[in-house]
Amino acid sequence: MDWRSRTQLITLDISQVDLSDKDYLIPSYSPLTRLESSISAVGILNPPLVMMQDRVYVPILGRRRLQAAVNLGISSVSAGEMMSSLDDRSLFEIAFWDNIDNRPANPATTAYLVKRLLDLFEKRTAAERFFPSLGVSAFGPKIERLRMIGGLENVFLNALAQGHIQEKTAFIFSKISYEERVFVLNVILELGMNSNKAAEITSHFFDLAAFSGEAILDGHGAKLIIDIMATAEPNQEKTERVRSALFALRFPEIAGKQIEFSNKICKYRLTKNVQVKAHQAFESPGAIIEVRTDSWHTADSLLEILSEPKSNKES
Repeated sequence: MDWRSRTQLITLDISQVDLSDKDYLIPSYSPLTRLESSISAVGILNPPLVMMQDRVYVPILGRRRLQAAVNLGISSVSAGEMMSSLDDRSLFEIAFWDNIDNRPANPATTAYLVKRLLDLFEKRTAAERFFPSLGVSAFGPKIERLRMIGGLENVFLNALAQGHIQEKTAFIFSKISYEERVFVLNVILELGMNSNKAAEITSHFFDLAAFSGEAILDGHGAKLIIDIMATAEPNQEKTERVRSALFALRFPEIAGKQIEFSNKICKYRLTKNVQVKAHQAFESPGAIIEVRTDSWHTADSLLEILSEPKSNKES
């Protein structure tokens, strides 16, 4: 594709560039700090490429360079202007191949690009020409999953890119309303949950809504969590209360057995090096007693106490 012969070098007034236009966006969720430092030191070495559309310029290449220049207070830069129009597919392909090696691999960028490529190209074309560069299998169920995630708003894709949520959490977000996913993400970020706990509570919210037939925000779980979030407790304690409340709503029988089990254990004055645990999901009536010792001598003494008398063994 000989697109360079269609361009001319101009002095670009950055205020005339619509940086919010996403037609040819190849997203990056990393900060602009290093790029800004580079531009401050040596300027923009590679001119961005823009095209006039509806009396404003839209970026094709160099969007981050232009945004960094804006952040630095630079008003004009040298840029290439596309003089004769190419179709959206051709222009996106230029942006794709120019940027793909410069983007850190993360599920948010991959999902966004899968969706955009499927919007622009036939599925087979996207799969054969572009997906290998993204590390995505040409065919299979994951493509549709990525397409759905790629349709999320930027705040959720950014949370995915930063590791605040996992891909499976983003997939659930794609199945619920914007208001619902904003509510759940705000809980996750406000409490500083790790991605595993975020996945757990998101799954509980989704399942409870599916079982009750109510929207997440109309369910009892949301009301409980709003009350917990309003307390003055430390975030760590709020997090555990949120997890417990949603678990109890999702699995009431198991939660009831947990309370009963905890009440039984409370009557024993156990030291902190002794833990008593129920079998997973209370699948059997027994319990696991875990004792941690600070020396083998202590462990040996305990084992002697717990062992059967020799006379019993001999008989």
